[in-house]
Amino acid sequence: AWKPSARRDTLLVREYEQPAGADVVLDWQATGPLQRELRIARMARWVDEAERDGRRYRLLLPGHAPIGPDRGPLHRHACLRAL
Repeated sequence: AWKPSARRDTLLVREYEQPAGADVVLDWQATGPLQRELRIARMARWVDEAERDGRRYRLLLPGHAPIGPDRGPLHRHACLRAL
C-alpha cells in the first residue's frame, strides 16, 4: 500500500482474506514474465503454502489438464511432479 505508506512515512501492507471455502487457483500465467526456472520455483512455493494453510488448490499449466482442486500429500506430489 504505497500511497498510505508515503503519507505516514512508514511501510504499510495491505492483506486480503479469501473466503473460507474458496479453492486456490495456481496459474502458470499468473507468474508473469519470469524465467522458466523462477516460475517453477514460485509455483512450487505456492503449492507448499496452500498445503501448509490446508487449502484446496488447482494447478494450471500450459499444455496439461488442470490438476485438482484437492489437497494432501498425494495431490502435492502430483503438482510438484508436473512442475
